[in-house]
Amino acid sequence: ILRRAEGALPKAMKHLGRARELYEEKYQPTVANLQDTPWLLHREILYAAQTLAGELERHEYQLQLLDYNDSLYDPRLTAEHAWPLMLLGRYDEARKYAEKASESRDEFQQSLGRNALCAIEGEAGTRDEWFASCTAAYDYAAERAKSDKPFSKPDELTNVTVHAYNAAVAAMAVLRPDEAERLAK
Repeated sequence: ILRRAEGALPKAMKHLGRARELYEEKYQPTVANLQDTPWLLHREILYAAQTLAGELERHEYQLQLLDYNDSLYDPRLTAEHAWPLMLLGRYDEARKYAEKASESRDEFQQSLGRNALCAIEGEAGTRDEWFASCTAAYDYAAERAKSDKPFSKPDELTNVTVHAYNAAVAAMAVLRPDEAERLAK
């Protein structure tokens, strides 16, 4: 409520920090004892806190939370590392995480990794690479969307729109208005 409805990000972070503190005092999570604890709650607290850290532009802290999460839980949040690294200007590291996620067996990580690579190249100002990575992300999403069931709920469908928009913007950056128009449609 504090984050989404009221936009009180620092207050929300304070409460998430306290929730994490209470959980970790009681259960002292380690890889060895996860099965004996309500670990899903802890994972959700960490995920929400790292998301909020990003919104507060505390990217180093976000990376610490992601690393801590990955030390305990699978699947690892590989692609999620790319965003704060990109925003810190650490493009080579960000690319490595995005590429690793793109090669993952997890379809969500693959999609997010490709989208992150598109964003990294756009942020880095490498126009040809930007266009190539955004087009690859779009092609991957469009191919996955072919197997979406016709009567799926909206949150069960492959999100092609974001990838198409990103690729269209990148197409304009490399002076390909014909391709931008095709992707926009």
